[in-house]
Amino acid sequence: MAPRALIVVVALLLAAPAAAYNRTRSTGTGRVDLAWFDRQITWYLPVPGSADVPHEAAVAAAKRAFAAWAAVGCTDVNFTFVAGGPDRTSLDGGDPDGYNVIRWRESDWPGAPDQIAITTVSYDPQSGRIVDVDIDLNGQYLFFTASDDPNQTEYDIESALMHEAGHLLGFDDSPDPAAVMSQTLARGDLRRALGADDQAAVCGVYPAGAPTPTIGAVDAELQGGCSVGAPAGARLVGLALLALAYLVTVTLLRPRGRSGSRSRARAR
Repeated sequence: MAPRALIVVVALLLAAPAAAYNRTRSTGTGRVDLAWFDRQITWYLPVPGSADVPHEAAVAAAKRAFAAWAAVGCTDVNFTFVAGGPDRTSLDGGDPDGYNVIRWRESDWPGAPDQIAITTVSYDPQSGRIVDVDIDLNGQYLFFTASDDPNQTEYDIESALMHEAGHLLGFDDSPDPAAVMSQTLARGDLRRALGADDQAAVCGVYPAGAPTPTIGAVDAELQGGCSVGAPAGARLVGLALLALAYLVTVTLLRPRGRSGSRSRARAR
């Protein structure tokens, strides 16, 4: 029986090296880059969605977040929203079901209170083929908004989901501070445009009319998810915990892999 690895990586606030996108890789020997083999990706955001905004507003923000990745001219990756879908994710247990679900958890949040999201990627450990991705957002401790006004913004749904959509595509955090996949995002930020690094990632991994390369642009160690930080001069919450070390937990399960990324929030 082949192992399925469950990987949870908490990204830290670290000094950024030279800018270059990173790909998420499988664990163990013979590590491979993770990617979708089918570039027509369907996703679901079942009712009720977020308790903080109308469901239609949350769906619209999510659509814009995914569409930004597909709109880059040199890629042919495509996303389709389907209404309905299961109201459960990989965090609820069980095998991957092939539904790519976005879910707000308004109670029983399994992570730390300052974590914005947990994205779980299920993949074939032999080929790196992604088979299922679920995104869980922390609705219990954090307030989400869909406003275009920074003064009316707490944790912006579109900005958060643009980052998590990058993880869904198989990208790790980027050391480029101008990238959507940067490790930091502040409460009140509206980061709704892909940077050059993000565009290089989606075009490099999912080039229009060409196969996905098996080796990423950067042969980086698995870095996992995203840190959500405070702006300059803000009160830093939980910095000591974030600055300790990467936390990697590997559990052998069944014959598929899972890579989980966790996003942290920091209050002003």
